Amino acid sequence: MNFEKEKIFQDAIFENENIKKDICACLNIKYNDSKFIREDTYINGITADFSLLENDIVKAIIECKGGKINVTDYVRGIGQIFQYEYFAEHKLSNKNYIFCDIDDFSSVYIFPDSVLRINDFNVGLFKYPKTKKIIEINEKNLAIRLISENELENLRESKRKNLKVLTQYYIRDNRLFELYFLLKVLAILKFKKIQINRKELEINILRKTNTINNKNWRNAFIALASLGFIDSQNYPTQMGLLFSDFEFEDFILMIFKSYISPYYEEILKVLKINSNLQNSDISQKIKENLKVKTDILFLSESSGRYISSWLNIARDDFGILNFTPRSNQRNIIYDPFVCNDETFKDYIRKNSAYFNARNSENEIYKEAFEGVLNEI
Repeated sequence: MNFEKEKIFQDAIFENENIKKDICACLNIKYNDSKFIREDTYINGITADFSLLENDIVKAIIECKGGKINVTDYVRGIGQIFQYEYFAEHKLSNKNYIFCDIDDFSSVYIFPDSVLRINDFNVGLFKYPKTKKIIEINEKNLAIRLISENELENLRESKRKNLKVLTQYYIRDNRLFELYFLLKVLAILKFKKIQINRKELEINILRKTNTINNKNWRNAFIALASLGFIDSQNYPTQMGLLFSDFEFEDFILMIFKSYISPYYEEILKVLKINSNLQNSDISQKIKENLKVKTDILFLSESSGRYISSWLNIARDDFGILNFTPRSNQRNIIYDPFVCNDETFKDYIRKNSAYFNARNSENEIYKEAFEGVLNEI
């Protein structure tokens, strides 16, 4: 969806039950006991985009911004959420609302993911109220995530280092088929109401897959959370549950289009000219193409480490490339940017390791994963 205009963005929030459920989950509010009140006016004529009540008690007041904003618009929004915190502190309402304790209150700023990607200002470099919660909604798949203090610090650091940001997402040293499998496991545990202990889950279930990154499941949890697919209890969000039911090729097509395609657009521009460059040289060529003198967040940093990760995903998940480990001799099998969705998915089915490669126990990955899922 296109959320450039704030009203369209507000309408999507108000009309979509899955979005509202995931907002409540981010704020530790029980959805079944919640009420979203739109365009709610407080003292001094200040109108909030939403008041969010739980059992008729105000737990959050929400400010929304569309994607097409400038720094002045953004700062006005910060001013609004400072006022919302003040209302909660002093129990100020035109409607005699009951407010929760200030420690349980959230002054919420919600915007689409494009605000972090296409604007010149850096959202990490502003002062926010103590009760603030910053929530991002992905325009393409409507996944919702709470932007953590750690991510705000990363954004601040990107400014200090003068890093260019193509997209704010990174898959941490995993394959997408590992994220897909983990999300399915967590969905089963949610439906069965089984409490999740990550360490026990890894030892007793996840490592049975004998997958490529079989001792790196911690990063798979981090990646799913950073995409907005699981909550603070490690259960799938509403959108995460929806995505867990996707076929694998649909799942990674969604990941590509919603989160990571800007990386591959730049990588493939370089590889089409010379596919056999070292990773550090690929990074340098990308920086030259983009006229970047420092680095590109999650792409050209760390002496080619990020490039290596993206190349491995391109080979093992999407089947875009073919190369042997630690080799620079690469073949481009297809260009995803000239494919329609069905053609893209056909290439995935024909070339992805998920359907065609074997784990350390000589099992096809798809069959190995399904076998473990059937045992839960």
